[in-house]
Amino acid sequence: MIMKKVLILSLCAVLCAALTSCEKEKSGVYNPKKKIQKIYYENNGEKVLDQVWNWNDKTLSSIDYYYNGAVWYVDQYFYDEDNRLKMIKEDEDFLEFSYENDLLTTINYYWIDYEELEQTYKLYYDNKKLSKIEFVSYDIPEYKNNHKSNLNPLSRLIPQG
Repeated sequence: MIMKKVLILSLCAVLCAALTSCEKEKSGVYNPKKKIQKIYYENNGEKVLDQVWNWNDKTLSSIDYYYNGAVWYVDQYFYDEDNRLKMIKEDEDFLEFSYENDLLTTINYYWIDYEELEQTYKLYYDNKKLSKIEFVSYDIPEYKNNHKSNLNPLSRLIPQG
């Protein structure tokens, strides 16, 4: 009788574990309980504002970056009709994202002041997993070398600092 109860309880426990483990998160989707609003860093024991994240419902619309208590620059985020990131724009430059079959395939980096394509990143996949990134940097006249050349666009997808 006791063995029967232990067996039934064990089967119930296994069944509960199986049912709860069937629920998988969608790959590449992060669903935090709270949206990031502000990011601070500590400088000599003082809490200093570094970033303010601005949201349009569930979509990140911009990040304000602070320096010495004032907005230093702003990254604006734009999305396509499928709610995929299509552009990150700052005052001096922007990144443009292209997709095929829901996979990110190309990132182009432009410097707005000269409206010129400076860098291209082509992403290649093997069974839907990123396997290779091909980077092309175009010839840039010497007078333009004082800006953010060689910007890694993948680092812009994750706010810095």
